[in-house]
Amino acid sequence: MTKYRMTSKKMRFIDAYMAGNSATEAARQAGYSESSARQWGCRLLTTDERVKEEVEKRQAELRERNAITCDSMVQQLDDDRQFAIETGNATAAVRASEIKAKLAGLLVDRAKVETTVTHDIAPALERGLERARAAQAIDITPAAEDRCDAA
Repeated sequence: MTKYRMTSKKMRFIDAYMAGNSATEAARQAGYSESSARQWGCRLLTTDERVKEEVEKRQAELRERNAITCDSMVQQLDDDRQFAIETGNATAAVRASEIKAKLAGLLVDRAKVETTVTHDIAPALERGLERARAAQAIDITPAAEDRCDAA
């Protein structure tokens, strides 16, 4: 990885993000334009290795400093759920259960992703299949309904 000095704008982004802001809001606060803040926030957290490393380092320090573990979070959520039940707040009780399930990996947030293909990828897929067949010497022919050229 190429070493470079972190810009002050990126450091402001990290500070704002670690203060609890969304990536978009952190980018705005760091000085990225309103029209590109969303893209910059995503880009900085996913493709900028120095920013990712710094965020991960700070998150690890925060967890260590506050003794935050999965077990401690599960215990806190159990306590929160019990308190919600005792005070008659069904919504909070359900939310605590939902977060606990997400923490355990039982629930996963899903996002619908749509894309538009602007060129014919069928030939490239066919070439890839041919190379895979030759390399593995097995039949990996897709079902007719799964083929790109099936109409």
